[in-house]
Amino acid sequence: MRRVSAVLAVAVVVLAGLAPVAAAGPAATADAAVASGSVDATTQVEAENESAPPDPETDRLGWEDGYWHNESIAVDQSDGLTQEELNATIARAKARVELIRGVEFDMDVPVEIVPRSEFANSSGNASYSESFRTFDNVKFEALFLIGEETDSLETQQANRGASIAGYYSPSEDAIVLVTDNESSLQVDEFTLGHELVHAMQDQEFDLANFTSQTRDGANANSGLIEGDANFVQYRYEERCGEGGAWNGTCLRPDGGGGAARRRRTWASTS
Repeated sequence: MRRVSAVLAVAVVVLAGLAPVAAAGPAATADAAVASGSVDATTQVEAENESAPPDPETDRLGWEDGYWHNESIAVDQSDGLTQEELNATIARAKARVELIRGVEFDMDVPVEIVPRSEFANSSGNASYSESFRTFDNVKFEALFLIGEETDSLETQQANRGASIAGYYSPSEDAIVLVTDNESSLQVDEFTLGHELVHAMQDQEFDLANFTSQTRDGANANSGLIEGDANFVQYRYEERCGEGGAWNGTCLRPDGGGGAARRRRTWASTS
């Protein structure tokens, strides 16, 4: 298994807020970028064409690290990605996310690929106080989700290790993608795109500050953060689907990425 780290480069646009942007579609964010002058109309029209235009003289929405959002890349991950192929995949995914979201990246984000067995082992190393363990057990027992002999925290850790496809860590400023292929590196582009949204949120809002003393408050924070990322991922998948602008170019691991895998995650520091 090759463990690969890649560094993502990003540019700066201030967001007005999560909710208004999440309500806008790709066309709205692209039109707003043209109106604001961050991307000129000619470049925008060219970037929507099936054939990618030449690299711009300055950074543009929908272009990152030498790749346009609709540019074909010579990648075959059937036997695992090389470092060069991974870099190209990440660069194009960044371009696609920023085109949909209407925001330029402005931070370096390491991306690490780990096998599921390694991730499952690391996710089970968390320690909790006895008082918190008792509280959590009682809570889920009261909801009839576990029995008296079941440890809720151990069950949750096991579920995370088996189901999570990737996450962004605000404390580490890094993305971790989890692969089910233990012998070769394969990437689910939808998972990568989703986690890139969390990196973009962190650059704009500092996700480490999204903490709460109550479960309702934590759920509200997660609703904003995940709602924004899920909306962008929905638009991403829509463009990759039948009739979409990127149809046939979006990378999925062998077997289609596993529909049951959870890929909508960020690691809260609370």
